[in-house]
Amino acid sequence: DCPDGGLRRCRFAAEAAGRAAACVKDTKPFRPHLTVGRFRGSAPPGYWRPHVESRSSLSLGAFPVQAVSLFSSDLRPDGAQYTPLLD
Repeated sequence: DCPDGGLRRCRFAAEAAGRAAACVKDTKPFRPHLTVGRFRGSAPPGYWRPHVESRSSLSLGAFPVQAVSLFSSDLRPDGAQYTPLLD
């Protein structure tokens, strides 16, 4: 969880917008995370390097990180299936 609650505030704002648009609320518990990237299919080795390097000066501010895990997500009609790749 973020000490300043930034992700929580973002979630609450998104939920409020969803309610205003009559969307169904997600019933899963909130687990703050950051999706770094998502793409379909496979890419040749090194494909993403120039895309990442071109954004090397991007700053998202400072915050403490307690853990980093890498997951693969398989999007299915009944929801995403997440597979841990690296802890």
